[in-house]
Amino acid sequence: MAMRIEMKTLSRLTQYVDLIKKLADADHYRRIEGKGNPEMFDDLKKNVDYSIGKKYAKVFTMYVDGSSRSLHSFVDMDNGDIVKGSWKAPIRDKSGKLAVRGNIWADDIGESNIDQYGPKYLR
Repeated sequence: MAMRIEMKTLSRLTQYVDLIKKLADADHYRRIEGKGNPEMFDDLKKNVDYSIGKKYAKVFTMYVDGSSRSLHSFVDMDNGDIVKGSWKAPIRDKSGKLAVRGNIWADDIGESNIDQYGPKYLR
């Protein structure tokens, strides 16, 4: 049975991935500033991509050469929740609830709750 994904959800997920790419690019240029020719560091730039599973989209970063993939976050495709996770699955907190850190349907697409490395920790 094929999973049906609404176009507006896919569009919002793409906006979320673009936001992460923007954060990763800003971090990349901040790190290499003043260290010589920026083109020397192009292979250290990160791409952001996603794969859609049964319930969640797995969002991950990787170097432009395709090496060293790292999980960024999971997005619940039913309600848009941004969830912390391990490479295999979303994680739960001590009470057993999913570690939800934001939502892609928020006005800021969840930007206030993430950085270039993943969802922020609760304080």
